[in-house]
Amino acid sequence: MTVMEALQALDQIVDESDPDVDFPNSFHAYQTAEEIRKVYPGLDWLQLVGLLHDIGKILILWGEPQWCVVGDTYPVGCKFQDSIVYRDSTFSDNPDLKDPRYR
Repeated sequence: MTVMEALQALDQIVDESDPDVDFPNSFHAYQTAEEIRKVYPGLDWLQLVGLLHDIGKILILWGEPQWCVVGDTYPVGCKFQDSIVYRDSTFSDNPDLKDPRYR
């Protein structure tokens, strides 16, 4: 799979942690890279990082659950805040939910 194919594959995913976003995930990747280019024009490596920062989400297409590939829905080693979008449903498989140290 090429990087471009991976970016296009992002558009098949509905990120449960961003329920209010109604545009393709690849658009977010380009948007992020472009904003970094504007703010940090000399850091071309950082623009690339912005473009690729969500590419791991495509693992969802091979059966990985969202809570383990979407970083903002799987905080580790801390109490889950009530303000997290879909907190109860997205953390149901998170083993930290049952760990009394994080309550």
